[in-house]
Amino acid sequence: MLLVNGAEFPVTEGGRITLAYARPNATYKITVKTQPSNPAQLCTVVNGEGKVGQVDVLDVAITCATLHRISGTVTGEHPAGVTLMLSGGTSAMSKADESGAYAFDGLVDGNYVVTPVLAGYAFQPQNQAVSVAAADATGQDFVEIPVSSLCGDGFVNSDAEQCDQGARNSNQGDCLLICRWNVCGDGFVNQSNSVRDVETCDDGPRNGSTTCLYGQKSCQVCKSDCSGYETGKGGYCGDGRTDPANGEACDDGGRNGAATCPYGQASCQICKADCSGYVAGTGPYCGDKIKNDTEACDDGLYNGLTTCPYGTKSCQHCNATCSGYVSGKPSYCGDGVADTANGEACDDGDKNGSTTCLYGQASCKNCNSTCTGSVNGHGSYCGDGHIDTAYGETCDAGAQNGSATCPSGVTSCQLCSGICTAMRVGGP
Repeated sequence: MLLVNGAEFPVTEGGRITLAYARPNATYKITVKTQPSNPAQLCTVVNGEGKVGQVDVLDVAITCATLHRISGTVTGEHPAGVTLMLSGGTSAMSKADESGAYAFDGLVDGNYVVTPVLAGYAFQPQNQAVSVAAADATGQDFVEIPVSSLCGDGFVNSDAEQCDQGARNSNQGDCLLICRWNVCGDGFVNQSNSVRDVETCDDGPRNGSTTCLYGQKSCQVCKSDCSGYETGKGGYCGDGRTDPANGEACDDGGRNGAATCPYGQASCQICKADCSGYVAGTGPYCGDKIKNDTEACDDGLYNGLTTCPYGTKSCQHCNATCSGYVSGKPSYCGDGVADTANGEACDDGDKNGSTTCLYGQASCKNCNSTCTGSVNGHGSYCGDGHIDTAYGETCDAGAQNGSATCPSGVTSCQLCSGICTAMRVGGP
């Protein structure tokens, strides 16, 4: 059960969920109210507090770790009196029951040390280093070994005791409650001010490790000589490395839970915010007809075209990479090229619709103004009886052009040449 700004929100399964709708600039706070019980889990909220902007908040993640137990049995004369001390990932204490059985519940994955304690007894082994990784750690058993006198009487008795400082025996002192020296690596911090080395920390078998528990980006780990801490690094969802051992199916680093694909990918697989699997995504690309910040233009299917739509004398098309515009080649009635694909039967360019033929043509067929057919034309020519100085005619006697004799009864006359460019004197 989650609390979203104080309101209860039940969650019954994994995957992407919509928690609430909020107005822009509204603050939000998401916390875990009730931890799952079947199976027992410890859930934490990542990025659970902030302010809503102009877009949806998509980076909130609820990460749950299944809790496990360490259990075993103590055998010997008085198993029910044995105290089991847990150190390492957390500190706890458990009592063995009449049958010698004990357990530590509610443990996250990590490294632990279990140490049995009972005055007058040593144990084999002295302690157990236990690694909990995605499963319960069972069978952590111990055997009682009676000693000739009580641990804590101030005397070192038999080989079972390494030390005995009586009432000063302490798991924080030089001599532990089990009459063993408190040394670096046993999981107990020696805080006494004695001649023995004073420890700043003691994480047992994790001393000297530079690797944090899964889910921790960084942590403080005890040095191998217990003299202090150093910074360790750990694997976590979002580090860009898929960690199957800790339940990750994918890890795209900073793109986990992204709302869109990278530019240039129309579709892609996006790793979920909790690294549990992929979801299908879509993204911007050149050709989607949506100009984004990296593009100069985007005309969709028209990108890269080299021709203009019919009837357009000029146009600009976005190029094939959406980086700028290119000029298209026009096609229209009047461009001098018959475009049969667009219904043109002819195209005489600027002469479309003209009824005048070229000089020298008495008649002709010209393309009409819509390029759908022809119209009859008439033209000026040498022999039409009209002097056309624009085309170099100096005379035009019609049918008499090129005649060598004057008309009957005329003794002399001016005659036009056959090409209408010169006059000459003629006779009878």
